[in-house]
Amino acid sequence: MTDPRPGPPNPGYPPPNTIKGSAGLQYGAHGVQVNVPAPAGLGRGVVTMLVLASAVMLAGGLFSLVKLFGPSGDPLPSSPQPVAPNPGPTGAAPVPDGSSGPVGASPPAAAPSAAAQGVRWQGRVRMSLLGLRLDAAPPSAGGGDSADLQLNPLDGLITGTSGPAGLGNLVLWTGRGTPTARQCADSISQDGASYLQVAEGSVLCVGTRAGRTALVTITSLGTDFVNGGTADVIVWSEISGRS
Repeated sequence: MTDPRPGPPNPGYPPPNTIKGSAGLQYGAHGVQVNVPAPAGLGRGVVTMLVLASAVMLAGGLFSLVKLFGPSGDPLPSSPQPVAPNPGPTGAAPVPDGSSGPVGASPPAAAPSAAAQGVRWQGRVRMSLLGLRLDAAPPSAGGGDSADLQLNPLDGLITGTSGPAGLGNLVLWTGRGTPTARQCADSISQDGASYLQVAEGSVLCVGTRAGRTALVTITSLGTDFVNGGTADVIVWSEISGRS
């Protein structure tokens, strides 16, 4: 008969069921129990932090994609870089752009105005066989030795005077544009005549008795000796010494 009272444990073997806790495995002839503890549970705060970290990483990735490709998904063009002008080959002269003239050339001089040339009188006058005195301001009719020129309206002949050298005080201006006082004076001193055949539109340089220079443009010849024709006259102030 077996003694129902528990006896001392068998030497060399651990007592049965001495490991407390949930048994994950039990084996052996004496029912050795091995506890396998369950993994420690994660706290609610740790889970929340992990979720937030994942959300931040996802948002950062999306922002990088939008910045790189744009809202439409196409790659955004890079900012254009300023292009420096091509200096051309070393030592090459700059190419002119046409806005400036040759190096060292002066700009074309503008024609001097009437005031700049010292005009004594300018206007329209009447010319006839009675003669015209250009030294008066305005010019006035006068014959004989006081007149600078006379116009015969019937044949268009203008008669002037003669200077000390035998040259007359009249010359037709055939150059381009309106001559200056100096151009007129030089033309008279070289080719002056005592009479000229004129027509409407003829331009004459005339030397006065007082030594001035005048420009006379015939506008009409007229049909009678008394009234004669008309002319536009410019009388310059400078006296050249002609008598």
